[in-house]
Amino acid sequence: MNRAQTVPAVVLVSLTAAALVGCAPGGGSAHGPPLGTPAPEAAPASGRAPAPAPPALRLPDQARPTSYDVDLTLDPARQDFSGRISIALEFRRPADHLWLNAHEIAVDGAWLSVGRERLPAWASPAGKDYLLVRFPTAVGPGPGRLTIYYRGKARRHDGDGIYQVEEAGAHYLYTQFEATDARQAFPCFDEPSYKVP
Repeated sequence: MNRAQTVPAVVLVSLTAAALVGCAPGGGSAHGPPLGTPAPEAAPASGRAPAPAPPALRLPDQARPTSYDVDLTLDPARQDFSGRISIALEFRRPADHLWLNAHEIAVDGAWLSVGRERLPAWASPAGKDYLLVRFPTAVGPGPGRLTIYYRGKARRHDGDGIYQVEEAGAHYLYTQFEATDARQAFPCFDEPSYKVP
């Protein structure tokens, strides 16, 4: 029996200590969003300011990550994957939205925990590499924790982010998070100035 036949079809990955360029993890579980988690399209339309324009080049500095917790559910034979990311944040000033890097990520649900309060969050892609996360009220300055449940796709024709390779009928998944490739695997602050020790 060759090695490819002994690898389980579904692999659960919990990134807890790896230093990823611009993204490093912290702890949690990926059982899908809890009941009642707002979907991105559930954002109330009335009384909302228009969405801000995506950043021109770099993320604004309204908040910094202090730790990450990433859970991914991967099947080497499938191109799609699902995940949950929990980002511990330090808001520098009050903000009713947050920009993250994300490339071809679909959000299923999100919320922001501030102290003992859990606020709904609505996420929507903007531009090629950005995700806008909005809150019902301004939060900060101070700590918070943003949790996002999402879906993505493994690459097939390049070696960026999470990519899929087939050799001799066996499927494999590999990762490449250097430069700005982590944003293809999870929404994060994917810029060198936001490295988390």
